Amino acid sequence: MELAALLGTITRPFGTRVDQVSTVLELRVYAIHPGQRDRFHTLMAEGVVPMLGRHGVDVVGHGPSRHDADHYYLLRAFPSVEAREKALTAFYGSREWNDDHDGPVMALIASYNTAVLPASAETARSLAADLA
Repeated sequence: MELAALLGTITRPFGTRVDQVSTVLELRVYAIHPGQRDRFHTLMAEGVVPMLGRHGVDVVGHGPSRHDADHYYLLRAFPSVEAREKALTAFYGSREWNDDHDGPVMALIASYNTAVLPASAETARSLAADLA
């Protein structure tokens, strides 16, 4: 089964830069409180994903999972594990995240899991194309 089929329907993210060299992919899977996934998607698509782009984070894909009504995924690419740590520290430490997004987004999340995987830039580009 293709990754796109497992992950779900995608809204093409703002500011995707998979043409750059990416060596790690981060897959974050969120369990959303029941009945809140549409609201979560709106917050992600209209606020969080554009903000990630402004912070130089390459969002490869995001959207609802196909396996149930309460899960959502975010797939991001980074040049290295160290670059990931630096970018996410800056993102989650930013005034914009803390003032505008942290409260509303976190209120909808029951839990989440993160996996960081090795990947080539070609893999990231292929996934972005499949998920578009």
